Amino acid sequence: MPVQKLESHRPSQTVVSLFVKKGSKNGMEILILLKELGLQCQLHVVEHAEEITDEAFRFVDIHGQLPMLTDIQEDGDHWFRLQESGAIILYLVERYDREHRVSFPTGSPEGLELSSWLFFLASRLGPNHDEAVHFSLRAPEQIPYGISRFVDQTLQLYMVLEKHLQVSQKPYIVDDKFSVADIVHIPYITGAKHAGIDIKQFPALEAWHNRTLQRPSVAEALEERNNKAHDYQIYFDDTFASTSHMSAQRV
Repeated sequence: MPVQKLESHRPSQTVVSLFVKKGSKNGMEILILLKELGLQCQLHVVEHAEEITDEAFRFVDIHGQLPMLTDIQEDGDHWFRLQESGAIILYLVERYDREHRVSFPTGSPEGLELSSWLFFLASRLGPNHDEAVHFSLRAPEQIPYGISRFVDQTLQLYMVLEKHLQVSQKPYIVDDKFSVADIVHIPYITGAKHAGIDIKQFPALEAWHNRTLQRPSVAEALEERNNKAHDYQIYFDDTFASTSHMSAQRV
């Protein structure tokens, strides 16, 4: 899906606006990254993309795809609209992380390793985890084969992370630095129990997870997202419930 650059009809929001779907964890990693980079962001939580009523955004044919990020350029006359979480992550890192606060120099061993973990999440852990959650929580009927298949696949992929952290003896997924490799995995590990997985089976991964939750960017992103949409917490542990009605529940 091509990035759209628009010459007019630009939105009146702040520099970066992020649109995410209510009840979905997609976009959580983007919000964490924005916080980590210190970028001001206006977060919009909607049931459907068609609910976006701003005159500027209705000009854009968004095909119902969320999350979506818009970014007003420095001259104020041009802005970009991007979709797909992975593409948005790469864009933000390339444009706003030139000091490599959460990334590594292109071509460096760490940079190459980071790329491999991004694709691991996008092509393996993410899809299997989402299917495990679907068959465990959202399917209209219990299908034992679907639950078993995707929970088992997700368990194996959690074990990949567990063994990596055990062998590397590093605090984060890539070397000693909190990076995008960590950020993209946080929503999925946080939602472990909704995929039918007890994170305590993976001590190194659990320690990593607890470590990431101590970062202000993660806490702020989770709090902001929950404040915007109370039913978002169905994917997250009670750790993040600031009030009782935000407690994670199996539905």
